[in-house]
Amino acid sequence: MVNLTRIYTKTGDDGTTSLGDMSRTSKNDPRLEAYATVDEANSSIGVVLALGAIEDDLSPMVMSLEVDGIPLSASLDGINFNGDLIFEHKLISEKLIAQIESGNLDEHYKMQMDQQLLVSGAEKCLFMTSDGTENNFRHCWYETTEERKRAVVAIWKQF
Repeated sequence: MVNLTRIYTKTGDDGTTSLGDMSRTSKNDPRLEAYATVDEANSSIGVVLALGAIEDDLSPMVMSLEVDGIPLSASLDGINFNGDLIFEHKLISEKLIAQIESGNLDEHYKMQMDQQLLVSGAEKCLFMTSDGTENNFRHCWYETTEERKRAVVAIWKQF
């Protein structure tokens, strides 16, 4: 279990949080609950589709690990029971389809999976995008390197 006694943010805690467009809103804004609910539903739909790409059961999980005195956590859309495979699902977009098909994912997706693989100890990640139907989904496999894992830890050490 990770025990964080002090968490520092650059904006302080005035009861607000940033949205994707960098605007700020109350932490009690109902949009935040709606975003989280849609994200969870999207992930659940993705698990059903992922089961066609792998032959293993997946379970969502939040994990934590301390590395070099740095507490790290990861929210996994799914992990198999052997712990060697994780799953990450994103809502479909033409841009993401193109990235998956070209094998060139944006760096922020790779960094997210690097941290998930580091924390979980899994060997690879099934990364996919869909609209919840079998006709509109794409996937690829992602594996990290020790160098990328060290970079994750180095980034967190800055804070």
